[in-house]
Amino acid sequence: MKKRESLIRALRISAKALKNDTVHYEWTKQHSCNCGVLAQALTGMHKIQLEHQTLMAFSTRQEGRPHTDPIPFEKNENPTWKSLVKQKCSITGEPMCEILSILFSKGLTTDDIVHLEYMENPAILERAGISKNPVKVKTAKIVEEEVVIKRGFLGIGRKVEKSTKTVYETKTQNYYSVKENLIKYLSAWAEILEEEVGEKNLKQPFHKEKDKNRLHEMLLIATSEENYELAAELRDRIEAIK
Repeated sequence: MKKRESLIRALRISAKALKNDTVHYEWTKQHSCNCGVLAQALTGMHKIQLEHQTLMAFSTRQEGRPHTDPIPFEKNENPTWKSLVKQKCSITGEPMCEILSILFSKGLTTDDIVHLEYMENPAILERAGISKNPVKVKTAKIVEEEVVIKRGFLGIGRKVEKSTKTVYETKTQNYYSVKENLIKYLSAWAEILEEEVGEKNLKQPFHKEKDKNRLHEMLLIATSEENYELAAELRDRIEAIK
């Protein structure tokens, strides 16, 4: 299976699993966040396996520890996927952790990972219809409480029983940490990759700011096909639009 087809399949599987609640989603956990969910689909790793991989990759090396320990992050830098992709061998330029090497071999690029964590690709956001405004999310949790039951004349004697109730809370979340938005993002990404760039599309002029998103779409397709010459041309065109 070609990398592009493999990536499309993983995107569709991830979106469906999120929709059906068959995969755990938690943006603050690297193995279950936006990148973590897609990584599970691409690698076939269970959440526990991926958790081990990410814990090794994201651990900060302490002073005095051997250099074979997990890679260090810059001071005050959050150990996110976005910061992880910066850690490359100064000689070969290759990623310094195994999980990234696997993801790159499956069709993801550095830009894909950087954009996915915070849902930043403008073309995908537009196709998915996702707003960057904060989102109000209603959550439910089960709370246990004790109920005192009085007995007898004048309430002499009592019995304590435990019961549960559902408490609803409304919280404001960043748009990129909302599961429903991730489902839309992954689905729109897959939809774009299923299209073709086409020679006719490349010959049309791209001068306006609104044209950038179409160029970003074509860039996603070109990189998924490993057409790096075309990808370089598209990046130049994007940069040329002011």
